[in-house]
Amino acid sequence: MISPNSALKQILAAGGWRTDKAEQVHISGNEPIYASDFAFGAAGAAALGAVGLAAAALWEARGGKQQNISIAIRHAALSLKSGALLRIDGEPARDWDPLRKFYKTADGRWVYIHTQFDHFKAGVCALLKCRPDPAAVAQALKAWDAQAFEDALAANNLCGVMIRNRA
Repeated sequence: MISPNSALKQILAAGGWRTDKAEQVHISGNEPIYASDFAFGAAGAAALGAVGLAAAALWEARGGKQQNISIAIRHAALSLKSGALLRIDGEPARDWDPLRKFYKTADGRWVYIHTQFDHFKAGVCALLKCRPDPAAVAQALKAWDAQAFEDALAANNLCGVMIRNRA
């Protein structure tokens, strides 16, 4: 399993940042946070560490002094489930957009699309040439292979992924 610090360095390198900047980030805690084969806490902490470094760089560019960033793996993991934890007047918040779910594709694989924001929903429906209805999206995706759909999403700056197995 990759360490949060190694994941942070990969994120920084991918963004063209110096990887030694990762030394400004202190990540505490250990996996597993959730019963999963995936290190959600470490991944969340690395992503939040990169965001913290970007905010610190802006602060420095405006004359502020260098800052160190501290992130708890447990808190980072919980932030990834914030939508499920949100309560309004003690009740669970309205569910996310009904199009945001898993769909089977022509090649028997699965994809997940994120349509919570209007421009994502409109973009996915335009790409699939369908109305914004889960049944219409499911029908349209029967004509796509999962990898081709994921590539098309990325090419159109939309959010979604092909579901992968451990291998």
